Amino acid sequence: MITKKIFQKLYSFSISLKLSVVTFILLGILTAVGTYMESLWDQETANKLIYHSPLMTGVMILLVINLSAVLVDRWPWKTRQIPFILAHFGILIMIFGSTLTRHFGLDASLRFKEGETVQKVTLTETEVVVYSSFDGESFTQLYHEPVDFYFNRPSESKPVIIPSGSESFLITTYIPYGLPREEYQASQKGGWPALRFYLEGRPGRFVEWLFLPPGQKMLKKQLGPAEVIFTTDRSRLPETKKNQLLLYAKGEQLFYSLEQKRWRSLKPGQVFATGWMDFQFRLLDFFPKARRVFTFSPQKRPSDNTLSAIQVSWKGEKAWVAQGAYVQFYEKDKMYALGYLNQSHPLTFPIKLLDFRMETYQGSNKAKTYESEVEILGKKYIISMNEPLKTGGYTFYQSGFEEDDEGRPVISILSVNKDPGRFVKYTGAGLVILGVGLLFYRRKKLFGRKL
Repeated sequence: MITKKIFQKLYSFSISLKLSVVTFILLGILTAVGTYMESLWDQETANKLIYHSPLMTGVMILLVINLSAVLVDRWPWKTRQIPFILAHFGILIMIFGSTLTRHFGLDASLRFKEGETVQKVTLTETEVVVYSSFDGESFTQLYHEPVDFYFNRPSESKPVIIPSGSESFLITTYIPYGLPREEYQASQKGGWPALRFYLEGRPGRFVEWLFLPPGQKMLKKQLGPAEVIFTTDRSRLPETKKNQLLLYAKGEQLFYSLEQKRWRSLKPGQVFATGWMDFQFRLLDFFPKARRVFTFSPQKRPSDNTLSAIQVSWKGEKAWVAQGAYVQFYEKDKMYALGYLNQSHPLTFPIKLLDFRMETYQGSNKAKTYESEVEILGKKYIISMNEPLKTGGYTFYQSGFEEDDEGRPVISILSVNKDPGRFVKYTGAGLVILGVGLLFYRRKKLFGRKL
């Protein structure tokens, strides 16, 4: 008897107008707050705190219960109730489609160069990976796990432990929005050549770091009409041209040459005239073995310059690593590389960038239009700003590009979307529109009869 009364009360509550009003008010408030947060922060933050939160899920469950209970309560349905039934079923179908999209959909990005073929896209979700190497060329994976530090933030007292053989890594700090500062430090345990120079003249001043990471033996830096080349292999130097400064690292020594006329020794603090107008070159630092070091200052809100970052500790040594990057630690005969990366998702087919074309506004370097010519399974397609490509269940949008130091586009960026709930949501929306239309038509007809 008690159970029956409880059930009746729950049933009466589930079909009540009060529940409908409260549910839609909560849904409206959450949507408004989510939109406001998205404008102040970003979509990912709004998703975590509002749209994908337990509170939003709970409100949607209440809405489903309310709509379903009302439909059951009206059984058996009558012809005059068709607009009401269509609208309620439409909302339920849209919620189902949104659930499909959230759990089985894909919202990712793809970056590739001309001639490059890829079969993976990059997600917003993150992961931590650890590799080890004895020679710096072949690597063995030791750890690979997805992570989300936004809600489960590590600290010095409660670090996240990452096993890695002899001693575990400790993730002690997480910054969701950090402003990076890049530096290079001398390393006794291992590293790669790096130098910092100061170039001064009446036309301008430049302070730059040049760093040769693993596998790279030459780096070019364009500074206006001048070109600075840093290398560890003189045999790979390009043809000589005007306004060219060559810097050659050989072991612990550094040499320079202007247009490859004569090689001279170069040490920190040394100054020489370049011959480019009145430009003077000063070597500030040279490290035969250096490590790239980042520091991050926390910011309240994201911007184009902020990155998510974590601080890692290993055997008392601490280092910051930005999202999408690696940090290296060294033992006597082994190197460890820990990466804080975006997760990837495989495509069902490879896609190759054949050509990237950009048109600029007359008299400027600002992009007017740009497009990518791609090849998928032997067929060629064009993806432009206003013409996405739909194939294989995916939709590819031309979202941007990256330039090199000379302002030339070198990387095409595509947004990739897969929405298994799209048709379901469109169907639900159509039913809602049809139901509302029939309701107004019926009321208009009845009102006309009364007149």
